[in-house]
Amino acid sequence: MSVTDAQRAVLEGWLRRRSTAQALAQRSRIVLECAEGHSIMEVSRRLLADWNEHPRPFVWTKTADEILDKVAAYCRQISDSGH
Repeated sequence: MSVTDAQRAVLEGWLRRRSTAQALAQRSRIVLECAEGHSIMEVSRRLLADWNEHPRPFVWTKTADEILDKVAAYCRQISDSGH
């Protein structure tokens, strides 16, 4: 995989910013490592090893009622759309 200098600058900028979402920062790291010549398998193994050594629990940001309300609203939306 290759990235241009401009693309590399954007990816590295996202990594440096403290306000970058963790998922975007992780994807940026993956792309940069692949651009450096590492295979996706190498990168995947490293990510899994890191996760297994430093597991982080999932933190719910919504209550069960909020999630169910959102699902119900979506179901109403798609049933009213004529599908």
